Amino acid sequence: MSVYKIPTGRDSEFMEVEIPERNVVCHGVPRKMKGITDVKREMKKALENPIGAPRLSQIAKQDSKVSILVDDITRPTPAHQLLPSIVEELSAAGVRDDRIKLVVACGLHRAMTPEEIERKVGSDMVRRFPPICHNGSSESELTYIGESSRGTPVWINKQVAGSDVIIGVGGILLHQFAGYGGGAKIILPGICGRKTVTYNHNMVNEGGVPGVLENQVRLDMEEIARMVGLSLKVDVVMNAENEVVGIFAGEVVAEHREAVKLYDKIYKIHVPEKADIVLTTTLPKTITFVQGGLLPMFSMPTAAKPGGTIIMYCPASEGFSFVGKRAYEDHLRARLTEEQIREMVKKDVIFEATTFSNLARVRGKYDFVAVSENLGPEDIVTMGLGLDKSVSHAMQQAFSKHGKDAKVVVIPYGFSTLPALGN
Repeated sequence: MSVYKIPTGRDSEFMEVEIPERNVVCHGVPRKMKGITDVKREMKKALENPIGAPRLSQIAKQDSKVSILVDDITRPTPAHQLLPSIVEELSAAGVRDDRIKLVVACGLHRAMTPEEIERKVGSDMVRRFPPICHNGSSESELTYIGESSRGTPVWINKQVAGSDVIIGVGGILLHQFAGYGGGAKIILPGICGRKTVTYNHNMVNEGGVPGVLENQVRLDMEEIARMVGLSLKVDVVMNAENEVVGIFAGEVVAEHREAVKLYDKIYKIHVPEKADIVLTTTLPKTITFVQGGLLPMFSMPTAAKPGGTIIMYCPASEGFSFVGKRAYEDHLRARLTEEQIREMVKKDVIFEATTFSNLARVRGKYDFVAVSENLGPEDIVTMGLGLDKSVSHAMQQAFSKHGKDAKVVVIPYGFSTLPALGN
């Protein structure tokens, strides 16, 4: 027997799972990369040498109105370590504090609590620039700026729209239909309205999966980021220990592509053969099942045989999904077919059709089992998935199904890691 450590999402805690060594064909852990010891110094260097864009000190003028956008609590970006260098660069250009707005780009997520905001951006930033939480569902807080070439109506935060300089701060993760997070996602969905987000998220990517960059959803996001006037984007890449290992700043597409290259070096793992059982997690996404569990359902089939079992440990500390997403939850539980999804898109009665289309492709082809103490059958079983309270018990059940010679792939950080078949 070999013991495999599976992260729990609670600080540095791990659970131990015993699996016969002869059964495991791949233990897909992220590549070790040492964290940056002086994040502020590296941030300063990134701002001094932006990729494909002028320096902030050249873009911003003394009378510029500036919006700094940061991603929300669902992302691990350490904005508190990055913002001081941005503010210093703006100060060097003569921009006063009262010309700067700090905006939490929540998209359609719930608003962050004051405690979460302070943890995210730091107490000094909260004091100097009292943050605004974007609310994409409040039409009175939005303004219309036109359509993208793909027909997306672009409604954005009014306060951001009045800015001369817009700076985004985020990080790279995989994404279930935009390919990767980071880059233009700070604008869409970050500070866009519900109509904009819905239209964009309903662009069904035929065969779109996490790790695919050139897809319609992301290209639309990037076009709209340029329409809005995103002046500079900062993205970090983090290791499995949530330490910053790379900082990229510059033009929104150019810096994003460079950041993704580093991300892939750490998180793209090669699986020599498809397995009967895949054991994974939703880490580092730990808040809800919807936020963390869907992406591994689309990426892990790369490592699984048709009919195989994919076990996902999902902490889901706040349950199935955020409050206020009842219609979305109902559609998840409806087990929609691709034909039904296409009809619902035509009638404009579905949100995030790309997610449901991907679900339709994998549901029924694999045996998905969510492991969580915070989820109930009314959440998971109604989706057509299995539910267990113990990883060890779920593994025992999978071996009972596939036999004692079943091949196993273990991927401890399932939301971050991109499996690729082959040596």
